[in-house]
Amino acid sequence: KNAFLREGDSDLLIWNVTGNHWPFEIYKTLFSLKLPDIAGNPFSEIDLFTGEEGDTYRNGHILEDGRIESRDPFYREDFTVLYRWPHALLGNAPAPQTTNIFSHLLLPSTSTLLICFPCLFLACGWLYLWKRRPQFTPVDVIETDVIPPDYTPGVLRLDAKLVYDDKGFCADIVNLIVKGKIHLEDQYDKNQQILIRVNEGATRNNAVLLPAEQ
Repeated sequence: KNAFLREGDSDLLIWNVTGNHWPFEIYKTLFSLKLPDIAGNPFSEIDLFTGEEGDTYRNGHILEDGRIESRDPFYREDFTVLYRWPHALLGNAPAPQTTNIFSHLLLPSTSTLLICFPCLFLACGWLYLWKRRPQFTPVDVIETDVIPPDYTPGVLRLDAKLVYDDKGFCADIVNLIVKGKIHLEDQYDKNQQILIRVNEGATRNNAVLLPAEQ
């Protein structure tokens, strides 16, 4: 990565002229660095790193005027240069700034806000949707040992089997016969019987048909 460093009384520049991820062949590379208002070659150190493993001077050389150029074409290889010069040559140059992510979080700048705002917007949206999610609300179940009067045998079978069939219907008929709300009456044909509804108020204990029984 590119970097501007300060080591003691020297300033140091490390620059990636090319990267090993560039998907094309490079035929020629030439790099030069000029300091403002300084003529000649003021650098105390010039270095070059090339190749996949950062081999020094494998595919490049330094010219007398401080320029660096490649020798042969190369593909997917680094071409990194290093220049060092006395700090006194650029005494007014500001010190290198160290990037700290935590300082940007506490005191964000305009540039960091452009990056943080979309992330903050997504986080707030996710929190809003999470708060609006369907939630299970427990319901108090009342336990009772008393069977309601309108809870017929057919309804019991419906709750147990989730179906109201002929067996449930017959159970309700027998229940009405037992309660005296209807009775069987013989016909002339002894093999046939009909159900007769007892008049309201004339049943056993003057019972009235419940809505479910009706």
